[in-house]
Amino acid sequence: MPVISVIVPICNAEDTIKRCVSSVLKQTFTEFELVLINDGSTDHSPKICNQLAEKDQRIVVLHIPNSGVSNARNVGLKAAKGQYIAFLDSDDWFEPDMLAVQHNNLMMHNCQLAIAGIYVDYPDKATQLSQYPIKGLIAKTEYSKILNDFYHLPMMALWNKLFVKEIISKNALKFEIEMSYSEDVLFIINYLFYVDKIYISSQPLYHYVQKNNWSLTRKFNPFSPLNNQWVNCRLKKLAELHNTLTPELIMTMNEKYYSHVHAAIYKMFGYDKWDAGQKKEYLSWLLNDQPTKDYFAGQKKISAKLLATGNYALLSAYYGLVYLYLDIKDRKRRI
Repeated sequence: MPVISVIVPICNAEDTIKRCVSSVLKQTFTEFELVLINDGSTDHSPKICNQLAEKDQRIVVLHIPNSGVSNARNVGLKAAKGQYIAFLDSDDWFEPDMLAVQHNNLMMHNCQLAIAGIYVDYPDKATQLSQYPIKGLIAKTEYSKILNDFYHLPMMALWNKLFVKEIISKNALKFEIEMSYSEDVLFIINYLFYVDKIYISSQPLYHYVQKNNWSLTRKFNPFSPLNNQWVNCRLKKLAELHNTLTPELIMTMNEKYYSHVHAAIYKMFGYDKWDAGQKKEYLSWLLNDQPTKDYFAGQKKISAKLLATGNYALLSAYYGLVYLYLDIKDRKRRI
C-alpha cells in the first residue's frame, strides 16, 4: 500500500503534464501512488496519461467527464489508497524531496498538516520565493499566529501541503463543487477544524507556475465575491472556536472581500459576453449586497468611494484606465 497519494486533476494539459508527472516520479520518497484524474480533456492529455501509466505501475489514471477541478479532486480522494494526501496542479511541479521532507515533518513533529514554502515561477524565467512569515510547530492553542495572516499564499494554497487521509475521510471533507472560486481555500479551513498541530517549513518545495501574462488571469467569475463570503464565514467560525477572532483578522477578511469585489467588477467591464444592461444589473446586485455596503461604509480608498457611487459610466471609465495601465505595465515587463 502506498504511504502518500499524490492527486493531480488534469484538463487539457498536454504541454505540461509530462514535466508535472516526471517531478513526482523523481521523488526521493518512493512509497507513493500518483493519481491522475483526466477531467474530460479534449487534447492529447488522456493519451499521454495512459502512456505514462504503462511505464510506471505507481501511476493510476481515471478518466471522467468534464465536471470541474473540485469534482476531479473529490474523485481522486475517493480513489486514493495512501495514508497521506498531496495535491499537485498539472502545470506545476515538485522539488525532488517534496514528499520526503513533508512526510518527515509530519512524523517528526507528530502533527496533522505539513506546509512548505513555494517557488513562484514567472514566464520570463524569474522565480520568486514565497514563504509564510511564521515557521515551526503551531499548536491549535496558537492559531492566532496563523489566522491573522491566513490570506498568504503558502497558507491558503492547497498544493504545498501534506494532509492526513484519515482526517479527510472521517470528517467527510470534500471540495464544494458548487463553488467556482476559492474551493481549495475552503477545504483547507474545514480541514483545520480537526487539526491539533501544524508544522510550517521555510524550505520551498513546490513550483507554482504563473501563466503567460496578467490578461490570462482576467477570467470573469461573477460569483467570486459570494464564494469569498463563504470562505470568510468558515474562517470566522474557526477563529471563534479557538478564541482568536481579532480586529486584525476581521480587517484581513474585509480587505480580502473588497479585493474580490474590486476584481469582479474590473473583469466584468472586459467581459464581452454581457451587454451593458446585464453589467448594470450585476453591478447593482453586487453593490447592494449588505457585506459590500458594510465594507464601503468605513472606506477612504478612491476605488471604494467610486464603487460606492454605483455610477456605471464613471466606473466604466475608471476601470478602462486601470486596464490600460496594467496592459502597458505588462508589455514593458515582457520587453
